[in-house]
Amino acid sequence: MAVKKVEEIFTLMQGFTQMTDELTFNEFSAYYQDVMDTLQADYQNLTNEELIRVKGICTIMDINAQSRAGHKDDKRKRFQKMSEKSRFWGDAIKTRMLKEGMTSDEVVQAEAALWADGQ
Repeated sequence: MAVKKVEEIFTLMQGFTQMTDELTFNEFSAYYQDVMDTLQADYQNLTNEELIRVKGICTIMDINAQSRAGHKDDKRKRFQKMSEKSRFWGDAIKTRMLKEGMTSDEVVQAEAALWADGQ
C-alpha cells in the first residue's frame, strides 16, 4: 500500500514541478496533507527509494511554502507551519538514511537525481 501511495504523490509532484502557475492554497494544502498523512501512516515501512522520493517532495514543499509565507496575506502563518513541518520530515528522513548507512552526499545526490532530466 505504501508503494502505491508514495508513487502517487511523487507522480503528482513531478507534474507540479512542470507547472508555470502556482497551485491554489486549497490544492497546495490538500497535497501537503496527503503527504503528511502518508508519512504518519507509513514512515516506518518505507523503503530507501520511497524515503528519497518523499524527502524530495518535502524539500520542494518546504521551499514553496516558505516562499508563500513571505506574502503578506491571511495564509502566511499556515504556509509557515507547512514549511516547518515539511522541513522537519525532510530532516527526519535524512537522519534515518544516515543511520541506515548512507552518507550525507549520497542522500543529497539521490534527492537531486529525482528531478534531473525530467524524471
